[in-house]
Amino acid sequence: MFVDDITLGIMPMTGFRNGDRYITHSEPALTREEIQIIAEGLSERRGYAHDLTYSICDFVQRMSKQLLMYGEVYFEVVKELDENGSLAGFELKIVPSHNLYRIGKSYFQIISPRDAKEAHVGIQVIKIPADKILVLNLPNELGNKRKLYKNLQRLYMASKETIPEFQMQAMQNEQNIGFNAEEFQKNKYIQAAILTKKFGWDQREGITRKNHTTEYYSIYRYIVKKKAQLIIRDKLIDFINEALERMEINSKVSIENLYTMEDVERQFQRLREGNVRFIDIHNELSYFDT
Repeated sequence: MFVDDITLGIMPMTGFRNGDRYITHSEPALTREEIQIIAEGLSERRGYAHDLTYSICDFVQRMSKQLLMYGEVYFEVVKELDENGSLAGFELKIVPSHNLYRIGKSYFQIISPRDAKEAHVGIQVIKIPADKILVLNLPNELGNKRKLYKNLQRLYMASKETIPEFQMQAMQNEQNIGFNAEEFQKNKYIQAAILTKKFGWDQREGITRKNHTTEYYSIYRYIVKKKAQLIIRDKLIDFINEALERMEINSKVSIENLYTMEDVERQFQRLREGNVRFIDIHNELSYFDT
């Protein structure tokens, strides 16, 4: 739930209401051929490959999930060249990091017996030049790979335990040990809130269901969530530009009218001042309500 909730709405849904206000800008301007190459390389959906804004949004949406699940994602840059040696297409292929090792100026991917069987290939060691590998890391403001993994494990273990084992045992023995189920659920909520405080996860309570917190704190965490989404979003757009540079496309892309860090900080200030409706703060930072 955590990964899905944090990545939902990280980018606008182009093609829907108000989607046309989010326009890709490039500096210097991309040629039509370059736009086509980039759009096709970033998006998994061929029907939208002509739409660069859609392709960027699609890539950021998908890769933000990978980033929050693993904290670190490795990509192999696979270029397609035409008969003149010019770039005709590319693919950013995710390489599983558990069997990837860097030695000097090269990476070595070990295809284990299990991986070989699943991919229908032979057991082997593949040498990949370092300049063909791009690494996407969790932004420092949100932690690191190791911390993220530990927190995800703790969230998973907590979600499995609806009633603790000691209470189950007491119930089987028909014993009353004074277990308070409501207090137990409240403490689970507090634990998850602490583990995800940098991401502002509301555990699907939203700003209207306030079973465990006040409305003020709910909207505060909402702003924290939008700030975390912005940090991840900007990291991924920077990553796209790094990939373009690696493929010798000398242009940087951005999307106009996305909310900025200044917008987020302004909402924190409005909340502190108190002279604002909570729903107005919510809508200022939502791609779905503006």
